[in-house]
Amino acid sequence: MRLENAFEVPVSVKEAWDILLDVPRIAPCLPGTVLDGQDGDAYAGRVKIKIGSITASYTGTATVTVTDEAAHTARITASGKEQRGAGRASAEVEMRLVPLDDGTRVEVATELSITGKAAQFGRGILADVSSRLIDQFAANLAKEITAPANEPTEAPPAEPEPKSAAAPAASTAPAEPEPFDVLGAVMAGRARTYVQAAAALLFALVIGLLLGRATRGK
Repeated sequence: MRLENAFEVPVSVKEAWDILLDVPRIAPCLPGTVLDGQDGDAYAGRVKIKIGSITASYTGTATVTVTDEAAHTARITASGKEQRGAGRASAEVEMRLVPLDDGTRVEVATELSITGKAAQFGRGILADVSSRLIDQFAANLAKEITAPANEPTEAPPAEPEPKSAAAPAASTAPAEPEPFDVLGAVMAGRARTYVQAAAALLFALVIGLLLGRATRGK
């Protein structure tokens, strides 16, 4: 299944390319995402999505197969599986940056393959989910880019006061992604499968957009 999305950022192509390669900077802009580590050119991560009271999570890896800085294009292969289920997702993601008079257009083409219950959903639902994700990412990224230089956008949290002597240490627990809430509610009979489909798509797009751009010089 092929899905096509695009968004714009208010900077030149060169600056947009450098920003999109700056993983620590853009990671907070992508909803439902946590980076877990790197092994050579492969990057591991998790994505989480929520619809109403139902959530679904995918873990997976992505590897850059082609990066052409002169043409401002990149290709990424991503694959992953549902954390609590048999669903799997894989994607071939191609991105291209196009100069505009007042910024840059980022075009994302995704060849998506989903197995499990989520596979019953057609292109219409998945296209809607991908559009919502891209819109939110673009808005967050534009805000990050245009933030004043002297105004930090990701200030470290203040040291929390100890709750009690018996409170367990939180530093040893892995970070948990804040779920990407696509819709406030859906029809109850289809909610669980819908969220599995959305999570699979979110995995493909997020891993491709974020983790895939973490490697230079291919």
